[in-house]
Amino acid sequence: MRRRERDVIVAALIDCRGAAAARGSTQTPTYDFEAFGDASSIAAQGTTVHYLSKFVNPAHPLPTGCDVIFRGVAPGASLAAMKVFGNDRTPLSTILEGMDWAVSVDHVDVLNESVGIDAIPDTGQNLLVQFNRQAVAAGVTVVAASGDEGAGNMIISPASDPSAIAVGASTQLRTLAETGEAGGDLVGKGWLNDSISDFSSSGFTENGRTLDLVAPGDQSLETCTPDPLYLNCQSLGTGLSDVAYFSATSESAPIVAGVAALVIEAYRNTHGGASPAPGLVRQILLSTANDLGYPSSEQGAGLVDAAAAVHAAETIDYGDGAPPADNPTGSAGSAPSAPVFLASPGQLDLVATAGHGSVGQVTVRNPSAVAERISAGVRSLGVPFAHQQGQVTLDPATDPTFVDDFGTTQSYQEVTFTVPTGVDLLGASEVQAGDGLPVQMTLFDPLGRLANYTVAPGPADYSRAEVSDPAPGRWTAVFYAPQSGGFSGSVLYDFTFSRFTSLAAVRPTSLVIPPGGHGTVVVSLPPSATPGDRGDDLMLSNGVGQQSVVPVVVRTLVPLNGGRGTFTGTVTGGDGYSGIGSRDTFQFDVPPGTPAIGVNVSLANAPGTQLYGFLVGPDGETSAEGGTVDDGSGNQVMQLHHLAPLPGRWTFEEYANDPVGGTSIAPTFTGLISLAPVPVTATGVPDGYQARIPIGGSRTASVTVTNPGPSPISVFLDARRYTSSQYALVPLNHATVTLPRTSSSPHFLIPTQTTTLQAAVKATAPVEFDWGFYDPSLLGTGSGDYASSTFSAREVAPVEWEIDPALVGPLAGPTVATATAGMIATTRTFEPSVSSSTGDAELATIDPNAPAATPVTIPPGGSAKVTVTFTPTPADGRYIAGDLYVVDDVASGPAFNELAKIPYSFQSG
Repeated sequence: MRRRERDVIVAALIDCRGAAAARGSTQTPTYDFEAFGDASSIAAQGTTVHYLSKFVNPAHPLPTGCDVIFRGVAPGASLAAMKVFGNDRTPLSTILEGMDWAVSVDHVDVLNESVGIDAIPDTGQNLLVQFNRQAVAAGVTVVAASGDEGAGNMIISPASDPSAIAVGASTQLRTLAETGEAGGDLVGKGWLNDSISDFSSSGFTENGRTLDLVAPGDQSLETCTPDPLYLNCQSLGTGLSDVAYFSATSESAPIVAGVAALVIEAYRNTHGGASPAPGLVRQILLSTANDLGYPSSEQGAGLVDAAAAVHAAETIDYGDGAPPADNPTGSAGSAPSAPVFLASPGQLDLVATAGHGSVGQVTVRNPSAVAERISAGVRSLGVPFAHQQGQVTLDPATDPTFVDDFGTTQSYQEVTFTVPTGVDLLGASEVQAGDGLPVQMTLFDPLGRLANYTVAPGPADYSRAEVSDPAPGRWTAVFYAPQSGGFSGSVLYDFTFSRFTSLAAVRPTSLVIPPGGHGTVVVSLPPSATPGDRGDDLMLSNGVGQQSVVPVVVRTLVPLNGGRGTFTGTVTGGDGYSGIGSRDTFQFDVPPGTPAIGVNVSLANAPGTQLYGFLVGPDGETSAEGGTVDDGSGNQVMQLHHLAPLPGRWTFEEYANDPVGGTSIAPTFTGLISLAPVPVTATGVPDGYQARIPIGGSRTASVTVTNPGPSPISVFLDARRYTSSQYALVPLNHATVTLPRTSSSPHFLIPTQTTTLQAAVKATAPVEFDWGFYDPSLLGTGSGDYASSTFSAREVAPVEWEIDPALVGPLAGPTVATATAGMIATTRTFEPSVSSSTGDAELATIDPNAPAATPVTIPPGGSAKVTVTFTPTPADGRYIAGDLYVVDDVASGPAFNELAKIPYSFQSG
């Protein structure tokens, strides 16, 4: 399928947050920093001198002669750039076009994806993940940015899927000291590198994984074309510039992609032109990375090491972890004596039940020509053994000031604190109490060196910076905000000091592996009393230069005793770049015959912070959605429900939307899982052949609902027959859009009990579309100006879905078209002979003229009675049967959560 040649081809996709010009238009001014940055990081040739003295702001002058050249990680690679993003927005279908072109037409060896989405839930059904899995199967190594959301389990998709090498960002802070960014030259005593960037997405994914690697991504420079067409090619003073800032995991990913290209080239040069499989490229990159002294949930295997990776590629004489049949020992005649080892898998993903530990194993292979003694152990970051907490008040009218890299005056306050000896990780967290531009923080070590800092890309009021192996002594934290329009008020801070411990057992702790041989290391972790995710680090060393970190992720299930279980966590927040500050995943097992699932969540000490929750079944489909409301006492509360759940492993995922600080550094949430149904009693509902209602007559019944959860519910009744029907869904906003689209896409609310959705788009030009609800996200294709797609499930998520049309490319020039979208649902037939005092809110999804529903709001612990009337007509038939569902109208979704069902049946006439 793919051509084999000595040139390594790397494809770069440009991040939508730094969008390229509208497709087909080469004269539209655009922010093209991703295109320049990716190209610079991978393949810059180092032939042009750039003068930094012309780039910096006059407030931070540099002397003449401060010049640089840009040379990419793999300047000999062939670079294929996919121009897929527009100035406003880009559908996933358009991104997929570029990815498909890269693999199918350009036959790339490495696919760099400085792009991603916050897929919540993230079940691996979205289009980017599906494509990457196929690309890897076709022999393409995929590298993806982890995202710029900060800490808090915020690794974005597709980096969250093991098909891609997930890359986070490490620091190189010289630029801050040179330009004055973040007050980096306030002290002027130098800088430290190789910390984890505060914006680098880290933590644990929904599928129980973490990062693979980190690479420099904060803060660097790129070569740029000084032309008004490229809006970011500006100096920090005034005027056009051939140098620009480039920062984010979108910088880190192309660096790793470039190293992957070097690995492929080295392997081909020493293996007769044969190419390493993507799994082997991953294994080499992870096994040779450098430990930065951070937990693997923040650094993965560590900092990518190009020289070590190339050396390893040259020693190996087997593919994807298995020696070839004609060389069973795996020893190569050309294998150098310098030792190297490879570990597999690159991450150990384990699941544990409460009260029981977990066991996993890692295979260590020795492809070198000498025997190696491998030492093994596990480290775990303990809870902080000491804190220094307090608050500082910012007052722009009286605080001292400094001028930043853009010439903006910043007001600031300094706080000093003492780091004791023996600290493995210094954590510095802050939250601001109130509105205003986010407060930022910069850390200086006892020698006055810039150690780390926080950026403020999002609206979250929380930020955190960390430093590994911090020097003991007196440190300084600078808290600052713009003097004009910035924050004024109290900032809470918490400096924490932690050490690595060893909680796990490893056997053996030392093993000798002969040339070409392999050995096994078994890791046994003790049980955890706390459901959720935790990370440990398997440390492997050959004692002569190579030390590898294998991330170990353990997910402890929520135990359900007597049909009930509890969990807890903290909203520690990311930076809120995408509006999401943090997320947590909890899983639990549901036995066959379970009548219902209910999940309650309460968040204390966080007024203004809203949590959202999703309940996902073993089939990967979202079954319930909800959001928190304030209970009147400052607590945020939420409840979700689902009827007749599939047996198997269920997932509850919550995320914090734009966390608002001020009362607590890390507010705590608690959760309760119950397998009991919502208490409902019915009186007078006809049930059986003996029940008869004459045509034109009626029977009135009542349904009493009790709210068992911590938040109010808005209840209505929804009557459905046992048969199924097809209904054209009513768009929530509009059905027709102009392409390229700058307005919102068509949205539809899916009724409960839906098993199939059909989506279609008709346009005035060749069209395609993507559609869905996070996961699944689906692709609609066709011929010419019509495209369609169908999705089926046991029950389609009863939440808001969208259809996002796009023009089919590649385009030779600007094209404008009109597109009309529609969706048809196959669902249980709505019962025309039943009405209730609440009305049926789901009727509005299929009938634009449906009577407005009036759900009854039931407070926590309260009850309400709803009347229901059965009135058959001749058109309804002789025997009528179905279920009367009690449904929560979840306005925060919007979504529908079914609380209970009551069967009904009667004869008419």
